[in-house]
Amino acid sequence: NAVELRKTLSKDIYELDYYYEYLAIAYSKAGRLKEFIDIFEKSGDLNDKPDKKAIIYNRIGNLFADSKKEQEAIPYYEKAIELDPNRSIYLGNMGLTYTKLEQWQEAIKYYQQAVELRKQSPDDPYGLDYYYEFLSEAYFKAGRLNEFIEIFEKSGDLNDNPDKKAIVYNRIGNLLANSYKEQEAIPYYEKAIELDPTRPIYLCNMGLTYTNLGQWQEAIENHKNAVELRKTLSKDIYELDYYYEYLAIAYSKAGRLKEFIDIFEKLGDLNDNPDKKAIVYNRIGNLLANSYKEQEAIPYYEKAIELDPTRPIYLCNMGLTYTNLGQWQEAIENHKNAVELRKTLSKDIYELDYYYEYLAIAYSKAGRLKEFIDIFEKSGDLNDKPDKKAIIYNRIGNLFADSKKEQEAIPYYEKAIELDPTRPIYLCNMGLTYAKIEQWNEAIECHKQAIELRKKSLDDPYGLDYYNSFLIEVYDKIGKKDP
Repeated sequence: NAVELRKTLSKDIYELDYYYEYLAIAYSKAGRLKEFIDIFEKSGDLNDKPDKKAIIYNRIGNLFADSKKEQEAIPYYEKAIELDPNRSIYLGNMGLTYTKLEQWQEAIKYYQQAVELRKQSPDDPYGLDYYYEFLSEAYFKAGRLNEFIEIFEKSGDLNDNPDKKAIVYNRIGNLLANSYKEQEAIPYYEKAIELDPTRPIYLCNMGLTYTNLGQWQEAIENHKNAVELRKTLSKDIYELDYYYEYLAIAYSKAGRLKEFIDIFEKLGDLNDNPDKKAIVYNRIGNLLANSYKEQEAIPYYEKAIELDPTRPIYLCNMGLTYTNLGQWQEAIENHKNAVELRKTLSKDIYELDYYYEYLAIAYSKAGRLKEFIDIFEKSGDLNDKPDKKAIIYNRIGNLFADSKKEQEAIPYYEKAIELDPTRPIYLCNMGLTYAKIEQWNEAIECHKQAIELRKKSLDDPYGLDYYNSFLIEVYDKIGKKDP
């Protein structure tokens, strides 16, 4: 209706392409993108405005690419480029799509074209550094990062924009550090810091790299410098608590966490931001808990909860710590509180099912899983979200199966599958459970179904080989070959 209305107007705050983009998104969300394409192309709209038509084709390409249908995206980026060859972003998007397809040479070609075009396009909403970052990644993925560095440094591009050049050097550092080439990364972080000494993230990245090298003092110094620099800035992509968390980690790795706590509390930073201070205390709790110092962790979780009682994750972390201490009732109480708090929030980093899973584990550890099931089913929670409810039933199945109560596990896997028949892992878990009780035919059938479903489920976190391996294992156990 918005599209049709806009066609009747001589002027509006938005052009017709704006409304067409949202129509494309709606069709895509409904799984009917090809229907939209047919309607759009038959309409002939925007034929007299090729630059606007290009925007729609670029959007279609993005929608296909975001749905992991990269091969279907490419022709639409090609159409966008043909209609409007002045937009670097279309070339950049094509490069990104080829990167996802691991066709590195094609990715490099399009990113290079985007870079060259951007040099001639001062009005582009993205800086030259933006395209150079993607080009560096493509060269890196192709195993040719040194070649990129040579091209970039010879070009002299961004010499008059040191802050932008710093962004590219920081990216090179990240690529090397994330590939366990920490020593090679450090000089690029140093170059970034020299070119733009106003960005704490460069110091933080160098600190993280020294942490990975086990050079604790250098890590601490860089993270300290990041903290001090962030204090001087009115704005940054990250808040002060972000840098303090990494400083805490560096001190912890060096076996000096108490020294960090003393420094942090004496400075009084974040006293006027209790929610941010709570984040640091939660991090301290995590560091202690992960070092098997659970009793020492608990007071810091308590401080975090006191400072910011709106974060269920702090209660959940304290519940996990009590679980590790074998204090089941305290664990249950904290996980219950996390669940109840999460119900009151419109948003949180985790959904309600996340907290319910940990509550189920605590009840199971206490030998009271059936009590949890009764509470959960009476609550009616997640009835309106069958996929989330399925996660809980799958977890219950796992807890029974892990306790060698396989027969009790099976009905819960069945419930999970019924509520969400799109998840191969539920079929796989049921197959594993049938294998444990030597019901081989049922195990084979479940694993076969999991494999077939996985072929259609591109977003599944486990590869097809994962599901195949379990079917092969069953055939091996019964002395048969997989037909």
